[in-house]
Amino acid sequence: MAKSWDHMAVHERLRHAQIECVILTASAPEAAFLKNICSVVGIRVHHAATLEDADFLLMATGSAVLLSDVVAVDCSWQSALGMLWDHYPYVKMLVVAGPAEAPFLRDIDAPALSGFIWRPIEFNTVVQCIRAAHQASLDHRKVVDARPGMDASLPPRTGIR
Repeated sequence: MAKSWDHMAVHERLRHAQIECVILTASAPEAAFLKNICSVVGIRVHHAATLEDADFLLMATGSAVLLSDVVAVDCSWQSALGMLWDHYPYVKMLVVAGPAEAPFLRDIDAPALSGFIWRPIEFNTVVQCIRAAHQASLDHRKVVDARPGMDASLPPRTGIR
């Protein structure tokens, strides 16, 4: 089913509202930890345990950032990246991963992938990465808006192996 994506309304909401993000992880303690970090600096966080929940929350909240664990209940971060590509072209994703996953993740190049938050998770890193991803989302929208006669076309999909 095709989704209705009102790009201008979401862009305005992102520009004037506080930063919001969706966390896609099966780990309730990690989600709570990330929520606590974000709440200290005024970043609003929504927890999704499944890809379907994340899809709903991204649509309902207009969040500009998706934090995805390497593996969630019903998907992997690659599935989440595919969902962003198909339905949320301006949402940027951060992958939360441990040192064991680093060799498999470092060379990934995809337009929606903003970066990685490496475990053990540090307060400043989380805040900086979320703020940078949020700004990248806004910047992406500005570039598309500046192209007369262009719709929300995406750059070519690259780098996912």
